[in-house]
Amino acid sequence: MFERKKSAGKIYFLPIDQIHPSPFQARRTFEEQELAGLAQSIRENGLLQPISVRKAAEGYELVAGERRLRACQLAKMTTIPAILCNYGDEQTAALGLLEEAEAGRQMEEIRRRAAQLRTGPHGEARGAAKAELERRYVQWQNS
Repeated sequence: MFERKKSAGKIYFLPIDQIHPSPFQARRTFEEQELAGLAQSIRENGLLQPISVRKAAEGYELVAGERRLRACQLAKMTTIPAILCNYGDEQTAALGLLEEAEAGRQMEEIRRRAAQLRTGPHGEARGAAKAELERRYVQWQNS
């Protein structure tokens, strides 16, 4: 279902202003504070994972990575690393849902770990758990 052509895995640096949101985006609201934090992380560390796009009549249509795209716009980037896909509407819609489901699972794990920190062990173990939570949060932000 998600077969890629010969350019699979090739990363292009595309002008951000030529990338348009997908009408299949599952998420309709984006927390401004969350996007600002991700933009700051991208400014400091770069974008860790490229977005996915497909060719459109004018420019490109986003397939996956709307949070990353919005954060890069906030970070005043002019180009963004992107993987060019050759997906139809059905595949694009399915990927949007899969990405949203994965983000939900990651957030649930982060919430679970945060609860462990509030009620969990003290001292060194608590510090290690906090460091792991922070690492996962930064990783989630860049997904």
